[in-house]
Order: sequence, then C-alpha cells, then structure tokens
Amino acid sequence: MLLQVKKIRNTVCVLLAILILAMTFPLGIAAKGEYKSWKQSDGRWGSISFGQVGDTMSSSGCAVTSIAMLMVHCGAVPDDESSFNPGILVNFLNQNNGFTYDGGIYWASPSKYASSFGFVKSMSISGSVSEKTSIIKEYLDGGYVLVAMVKNGGHFVAVDRVSDSVVYIMDPARNGYDRLFGYDASGVSRLMVYKGPHGVPSPAPDPTPDPAPDPETPVENPLGAEKSSAGYYTGTYTVTSDNGINVRKGPSSNYDKFPYGVDYGASVTVTRVEGNWGRISHDSKEGWICLDYARRTSPIITGIKVTPPDKLSYIPGEALNLDGMKAYALYDNGTSCRFTGYTVDAHSFTDGKNTVTVSYYELSASFEITYVSVRPMGDVNGDYRVNANDALLTLQFSVGKLDGAAIDTGFADVNSSGSIDATDALLILQCAVGKISGF
Repeated sequence: MLLQVKKIRNTVCVLLAILILAMTFPLGIAAKGEYKSWKQSDGRWGSISFGQVGDTMSSSGCAVTSIAMLMVHCGAVPDDESSFNPGILVNFLNQNNGFTYDGGIYWASPSKYASSFGFVKSMSISGSVSEKTSIIKEYLDGGYVLVAMVKNGGHFVAVDRVSDSVVYIMDPARNGYDRLFGYDASGVSRLMVYKGPHGVPSPAPDPTPDPAPDPETPVENPLGAEKSSAGYYTGTYTVTSDNGINVRKGPSSNYDKFPYGVDYGASVTVTRVEGNWGRISHDSKEGWICLDYARRTSPIITGIKVTPPDKLSYIPGEALNLDGMKAYALYDNGTSCRFTGYTVDAHSFTDGKNTVTVSYYELSASFEITYVSVRPMGDVNGDYRVNANDALLTLQFSVGKLDGAAIDTGFADVNSSGSIDATDALLILQCAVGKISGF
C-alpha cells in the first residue's frame, strides 16, 4: 500500500513538473497565418513524389500547395502547420487516388480530406484584365475560393483577395510575387472554383491615414525610401492576416519566433526591409515580420528636391558651405517632408559651373555652384570677382582718393595703357554689368 502511494505521488510530481515546463516554455506552438508563405519547394515536403512519372512537389506541386493554402484560407482545416500542410495533403492524395497517372491532380480529390472543402467547377476565363478581375471578385464575394491557372497552364496560384481592383495571390513558387496580373494577363486562362466553410477572410479595416508631416520641421531619416528586393518599402503597415502575425528574431521563417505576435488590424512601423521581411518596432518590442501579411499605409518617397544654399560662388581655399540649403522628401500622395539625413557628393571643383549632388538611398537632386580658380583682370580687391566695387576702388585710386595699398594695381590697368585712370574704372564697370566679357 505504501509503495502504491509513493508511485502515485511520484507520478503526480512528474505531471506537475511537465505542466510547469509546458507553461514556462511553450513547445510546438504552431505558426498562425504562415500558410500564405508555403512554397512547393519547402524542404519538409519538396521531395515527395506523386503520380507515376516521378513528379515531385518541388518541381510540380504548385496545384497541391495552392489548394492546401486555400483549405486553410477558407477554414476547411485548422491553421496549424503541425496538423496540416502541403506535405500532409500530398501524402493523403497519394494514398487516396488523388492524382492521374502522369501527376495531374483530380481537382475534386481534396474533398476526401476535408468534406467541407467542396469542388464546384473548372471554368475558362477570358477578356481584359478588368473583366477577369470582375469575374474573380464576383466569385470571392459569393463566398468561393479560387485556384487560378497562369502561364496558360504552366503554373497554378491561390487567389487571396481583390482590393482596389487588384487581384492578390498566394504564389507557391515565388517570394514577394503577390499580384495575379503580374503574370501575363493572356495566360490567366482558367479558374478552379471551391466552396469552403467561409470565403476569403475579410480584409483588415482601412486605417486612418498617417498624418502628413510638417514640411518645414526637419527629420533625420524619413521612412518610405528604402526598398527591398521584393518591392517592399519602410514605413507604416497594417496587419491583414486574420490570425495575426508572428514576430521572428531575423528576416526569415528559419529564425525563432518571439513569444509575442502582432494582432490583426494592428499598425506597425517598419524601419528596415530585407526581401519580403520588415523589421518592426511595436509596443516597445522589436523583431521581424513577413510583409506578405501586411498592407503598407504610409506613403512612398518618390523623389527629393533641394533649395540651393546661400553661397553659390567659390574661389581657391573655400570649402563647400551648405548654410541655407534645404532638402525635401517628396511622397507619392503629394506631400513633402524636410529632412537632414542626406549625403552630399561634391568632387574637386573645376573652373566654371560645377554640379553638387544630394542623395538619399537611390534618390538624388542637385544644384550648381560656380568656381573661379584664376583671378581675372579688373579684380582689384582680390575676391576673384569683377564687380562695381572694383570699378569704384579703381576710380578712387585714379583721382588720388586711395593709395596703392588699398588696391592691387597689377589688376587695375585693364586697357594696358601703362596708367590707371577713369577709363580703366569705366571698363571694369562695363565688365561688372555684362556690357563686355573681359579684358
């Protein structure tokens, strides 16, 4: 009896320890919303073959992967990678006659896995981009989900949603490729129509637009200019995944997840971008999110402009002076913002006009300065310029009002007469006002 009590006590202690560990270190928490980034070439299922001719998921599994994404998208299966993913689906279809001999999928066969995911029909689609978009939107609005054939049968993608007359997709082959008509429109030729427990998830509510920045209050580095290889910009984004979005320790799903995420509809600030990932700062936390599950809400910087500095003329020994210069970021919504985080490229000056380039990421603007390295005749005060002051000094010297220490007499006899007189002063004045070009 005593031995049984000890065994029971030990068992209870072990169970309590396991419970405490599970609460302290959550194990196997499935990623939510990451089905949209499933790729047919994923190492977890890319080598699985189907049909009788040796096709693999990596080479030919776009249809299976697209259907798997839609099954989660419409709620026919749980959004839990550990219990459902393209590998699980293809193995099921292999065991349940889901493929033709040469690896073509029987479009109705996924219903054997989830009876609530019903195949409705395969239909051709034609017309202009706007006409095809209208057809797709009509089906989505009716609660259906769609696999689209692109490249005239060479590839299949899952339709995500239609927003602002743009058809967004979940592409099982290409990262960052999220628009159906990024493919040649004429090759978008057929739709496979399915009906699930619900249609496509409702889009995130349109957030209140970011207020336009004060164009005259300078910021150092305005967001919206840095662009990633996948076409994403820094700026403000709203999370569009129904299940929220995971935050990871680096810009890839290979990095560990933080124990926190970002909820559907939340606004986040993306300060860096790499591929389709963005570094965020949200609720005093930092990490990386997949931007395929978010929509940018802040404007993009499409150009910059500068107002030139006060000083535009230079002589030897003078350094570039940017006092008075202002740089502005120009946004695609028509607003602007003054900023200071630019770089200036000014090469060694040469005589005449010189271009000074102001840059911010890939954007640039410029202004011109004038450089004079050779002191011209008529410049009696040594400022490398001929102006009315030189004419006045020369005239005062010629009538005895100034002595030789007040002007550089070597530059005053502009007509080479051997003496400095009122004629020299008149010629210098004519040069200063542009009546003559030089001496």
